Amino acid sequence: WRMMAEDDEMTSRPGDRNGEEAHPIYPSPQEMTVHAAYEALRRQARRLARRPRPRPDPADTPLQAAGILLAQAPLLLDARCWRALQRFATVMRLPQLLADLFAGRPVNVTEGRPALHPLARAAEEELLAAGHLASADAREDARLLAESRARLQDMAAALHAGKMRAADGGPIESILHIGIGGSHLGPEAAWQALAPAVAEDRRIPVHFLSNLDGSTLTATLARLAPARTLVIVASKSFTTVETMTLWQAVRTWLGTAVPQPETQALAVTARADRAAAAGFAEERILSVPASIGGRYSLTSGFGAPIALGLGWEVFASLLAGARAMDDHVATAPPAENLGFRMALAGFWMKAVRRVESEVVVPYADRLDLLVDHLQQLDLESNGKRVAAADGRPLPWPSAAALWGRRGTNAQHAFFEMLHQGTRDALITLIGIRPGWSGRTALDQALVANLVGQSAALLGGRSRQEAAEALARQGLDAATVRRLAPHLVLPGARPHQILLLDQLDAFHFGALLALFEHRTVLEGWLYGVNPFDQWGVERGKELAHAVGRLLEGKAETADLDPVHAALVDAITGNGR
Repeated sequence: WRMMAEDDEMTSRPGDRNGEEAHPIYPSPQEMTVHAAYEALRRQARRLARRPRPRPDPADTPLQAAGILLAQAPLLLDARCWRALQRFATVMRLPQLLADLFAGRPVNVTEGRPALHPLARAAEEELLAAGHLASADAREDARLLAESRARLQDMAAALHAGKMRAADGGPIESILHIGIGGSHLGPEAAWQALAPAVAEDRRIPVHFLSNLDGSTLTATLARLAPARTLVIVASKSFTTVETMTLWQAVRTWLGTAVPQPETQALAVTARADRAAAAGFAEERILSVPASIGGRYSLTSGFGAPIALGLGWEVFASLLAGARAMDDHVATAPPAENLGFRMALAGFWMKAVRRVESEVVVPYADRLDLLVDHLQQLDLESNGKRVAAADGRPLPWPSAAALWGRRGTNAQHAFFEMLHQGTRDALITLIGIRPGWSGRTALDQALVANLVGQSAALLGGRSRQEAAEALARQGLDAATVRRLAPHLVLPGARPHQILLLDQLDAFHFGALLALFEHRTVLEGWLYGVNPFDQWGVERGKELAHAVGRLLEGKAETADLDPVHAALVDAITGNGR
């Protein structure tokens, strides 16, 4: 099963290991029991919609785990609805699938692999023992993870002790990270969240390159000294077009000061053979098992920018936070389980209520890039149209468009639509308890805005309240009647709140793991495989063909007439 398809995208052929058909461990959404449980949810939705003035259930008290509080009362679901959702989760076999995930069974049925990202942050003794894993292959992956973690820890220690020197004998002053997608979004979001809390003299700046934009490459390299820059090349397949193209350009730049550029670079990959063929020595390669998907990979060797840039202690704390959330999700009953509850809310809003947007608003500048990471995590995982069990079309919608930005900036950009618009969305507000930034007054103002917006989303404003507010301004009765409808807020906008005790590596790791589990569990509720991305791969195949055409290395490409004409226009052949 370890033999991957020899293509640019590091994918397997559909099916189980060694060519066997994938076992349908997922229930089919077409099963009668599933259909009945879903129809029960639709009835609950109709019942709730008939309520004249929805109000939160006072019994729906916040849940806490790993330093994170989850408040879901503003979703306006009552106990009957939660019970129906939990019955649906049971019918969709979520408890068994979760047990299979942690046991290392092949829950990625289209590629015949386990999904071992929780194992990447397991305690060292668990990695070395790995007796709970279901197969010899999974146990071998555990050994690989332990070896890679030890190598990364040694590198981080040597770098921060000044023992890893640049080619000219001086210290490493900068790190340049090259990667895209899951190899980039998580690491950069973590860097933005955690770097400001580390003293400048204890961190090594990390710069990120991802897109094939020559102007960005030029501007980034202009800020760096090649003799003192360590380069990380992060690609699961080690053939990703964007990453390898950028590496060739950076390698030339690095070579102006380093005779053998690979000696001042690291490769993070699931294809150590390809990295070795590209000139990387074994000790400069961090191997990651193919059973860890890119968007779930931050706590593996792909977290190298955090470990090397901020120090091993910071990365170890991130792993500990993720592990604490893993333990909670693996052991807490569904009704008290943050991962289950967030997944149930997502399925309710997207597949039952059928909203088309999920909006994430973190009230901290340092969490702004988290939205980009969550966008990929959720949409690449759950933006699917067919069931994992049988390949038949889903009978309900799956993922909704996920977007957002940091608060309070978001309030001045799109909150008018959230309050006044004609469409509901699933809204998640993320805050941090005051005192985390060292400026308590500002922290209090941020969290006050979060609570205030939540109250407005929930309670709205009636026409009478609007009229009274206008009258207090001294306006005449006719003006009050004319303006009052514009100040009415319908309220009852469903949303949930996450509150972190602190913004540090531990709590960021816990938050990251929570969203990973939410994504996987929600994908299983839809009935999809949240670990593959075949649509992305098809686009890459066609991009490769067009690239060869533009480079003059091919005369034709498998393109429809519209895109063939577009290529002609690009090359000038259409004139």
